[in-house]
Amino acid sequence: MKNKLIFGILWFVLNTIIGCRNNTPEEEILPKQLTSTNLDFRGYLSPDGKYIAFYTLRNSLIQNAAGMPFELWIMNRDGSNQRPLLKINELYVSTSIDYFIWTPDSKNIIVFLSASSIDYKSEIWQVTINGNKTKKQSSDYFLERPSYSPDGSRTSFIRQGPNPRDGSPVYRLYSANNNFSDTILIEKGLIGDYDWLNNSEGFVYSLYDQKNGKFDLWKSSINGNNKIKMAETTANKLSLSCSSDGKYITYSDFNAIYITQSDTFSGKLIIDNARLPHFVTNRNLILIYSNQSQDNKSWTEPWIIDTQGNIVRKIVEGESSEVTFSSSGNYIVYTIAGDIWLDYQTSTK
Repeated sequence: MKNKLIFGILWFVLNTIIGCRNNTPEEEILPKQLTSTNLDFRGYLSPDGKYIAFYTLRNSLIQNAAGMPFELWIMNRDGSNQRPLLKINELYVSTSIDYFIWTPDSKNIIVFLSASSIDYKSEIWQVTINGNKTKKQSSDYFLERPSYSPDGSRTSFIRQGPNPRDGSPVYRLYSANNNFSDTILIEKGLIGDYDWLNNSEGFVYSLYDQKNGKFDLWKSSINGNNKIKMAETTANKLSLSCSSDGKYITYSDFNAIYITQSDTFSGKLIIDNARLPHFVTNRNLILIYSNQSQDNKSWTEPWIIDTQGNIVRKIVEGESSEVTFSSSGNYIVYTIAGDIWLDYQTSTK
């Protein structure tokens, strides 16, 4: 009787485990290839994790063309229900989708467009997940690099005006309400990159110092009134990212990744031969692009490193890839040979 009871318990447990496996949602069996067109690029998960918006050339590929306009498409996180949101025939002639970002509520996508057929013509559109479109703003200057504050209460972007006679472009960094009204000028000049402070009360940005011929890191309040130069160093600071906990800033020049404490500048080299660092949301982990070369071929591989420069994971090896993370930091969306993949970021460091 006792043996039968034990056997019955084991049988129940085994069937429960098998049942759980059979009931596992297909999209959670990762990594998973979501598209197979060889024409899809750079997907972004919505903040609620339900959808992925991405660039595609499915309907706009022109063989041997120097530049090709992308369409904006969307799909469910498991790759199902792939559909267009912004099609090529809805745009101006020679229009490109330069940037897009999800709104914090995951209901809309803000799209930054530019038309090379119209001098410095740029527009901001709002597109719902059902494809409804509203023009939010039009400008005679290029608008680029939009970003929401960590708390979702404000937005920011850069406006690039016509180049002056000396040939150096002039950028203006703005903060604004989420509908892009009441813009506040934060900085102007040759701005290399910028990011929000984790408390949403200001920015870190890199600004070119023409006298010294290099980019330096600056901090600014959200209204642009209080600005400080963080340090004078010989290293260029072209791209940068702030950690979610506010402790660190990582930055790079052309060929190396550095890190510093946010409150006291102490720039430290953590890895060579890499660029474009970006902190993973809610992790003290950094996405980098490692420069690789072999047999006269060069490419950049996406790796994840910790704040000491130790390699945590190589997302894709042997070829270039575009990588983004979910707002929670739990998922990775990446591209291999024009197809979009989804995977977990399992490390919690």
